[in-house]
Amino acid sequence: MIRFRALAVLLLVVAGCSGGPVVLSPDGDYFDGLDPALVAEVLGNPTSKWVIGSFEGEEQEQVAQGSVVNYGYCREMLRVYQEWTITGVRPELEPPRMPDSPRGDLAYWWGLTRAEAEDLLASGDIEQWRLGLANPNGNCAHVPAKPGDISGPTIAEVVKGAG
Repeated sequence: MIRFRALAVLLLVVAGCSGGPVVLSPDGDYFDGLDPALVAEVLGNPTSKWVIGSFEGEEQEQVAQGSVVNYGYCREMLRVYQEWTITGVRPELEPPRMPDSPRGDLAYWWGLTRAEAEDLLASGDIEQWRLGLANPNGNCAHVPAKPGDISGPTIAEVVKGAG
């Protein structure tokens, strides 16, 4: 199963926290290098806002950066899965788009996450890839399959066949 260590740790920490206000601006330098549409989507998503709002200061910036990277990477992983199931050919996984100035240890954790995903992809085990995407507690569980569509199916739901 695909494990995203960075966000798994984040979710464990957040479990005991209550969401607070998100004081980040979509124009902040902490989002430089990231897709502005993804930044706006993450900052507008109630679940993501709750998670981001559970932190303050640079930690909030790091979690927000990680959330934006996660949305993009989960959608890339969904693209790989869908193409793989349609063509039977394992496609390449594009690297996640990272911020110009990652906060904290974001780059380290995403390096591990990407290496793990690449290893799983190289194994050729599409079922494990599917299970990782469909995991109800995984990092793609709350990411809308279609950008900006918070009322539509999540990536996990699409992979499970609910979307």
